[in-house]
Amino acid sequence: MSKSDFVNLTDEVVKEILKHEVILPSLYQEIFEKVAKEKGIDLDDPKVIKEYASIELVLAKKMMKKNHEDMKNIVKCSSEAKEAIEAKDSAKLDGIELQLQEITQETKKVQESVYKDPLTRLNNRMWINEKYLEDSKFISKGCLVYLFFDGIGKIKTEHGKEVCDKVTMYIATFLNKLYPDVELVKYSETNFVYFLEEDKEELEERFSEASASLESKNLKAKNGKPLHLSFLHSIVEFEKDDIFRDVIEMSSSLLASKT
Repeated sequence: MSKSDFVNLTDEVVKEILKHEVILPSLYQEIFEKVAKEKGIDLDDPKVIKEYASIELVLAKKMMKKNHEDMKNIVKCSSEAKEAIEAKDSAKLDGIELQLQEITQETKKVQESVYKDPLTRLNNRMWINEKYLEDSKFISKGCLVYLFFDGIGKIKTEHGKEVCDKVTMYIATFLNKLYPDVELVKYSETNFVYFLEEDKEELEERFSEASASLESKNLKAKNGKPLHLSFLHSIVEFEKDDIFRDVIEMSSSLLASKT
């Protein structure tokens, strides 16, 4: 199984988990096994367990190793910079600056592998914790716009993964243009999220118009069959210190009532 398969499995588990007020380890295991079974994943297969367990571990080790190497290099650059300043060696200082720039770029690449969705290159839901939350609570007030790409399953079934990925990219690009200065977050395979500081009624009107605009697009697959593009949305206001899980659960419930 690929990493994306495991990510999709985790997305479905999270959706189910958010429906419960109290989450115990036994409940998580029960839901995880249920969703895995629905997706045809054999959890008794040692290879599956090993691969699933290793994905985040490998990523964590990669980041720890990178951070350790960066710290060593930064300390070394700092020491060399001090010597260069004392010696008034401008050429050496320029070289140290280039080393620090390289460290910054490499660190950025590692961070992107953690916080970026590999398909759309949008920030993923892990980024939410870094940007908008502290101890799972919002650091400021605003509106959560929860967007559900309606029809992704049908497109994947009828046209395959390649077409499905292209359509997802198309919709992500379309949504991202609505607020180009605000990060659109890829929350799961079928859900996107915006955190906006605008009036709720204005947002309702804006996203209703956007949904109608997307639905009017006349896109077709290579075989000439039309591709139905649309999204549903829910908008929930939140205050500083509101719990993210409660807000996303409310958003999900509102979306469910529209389907």
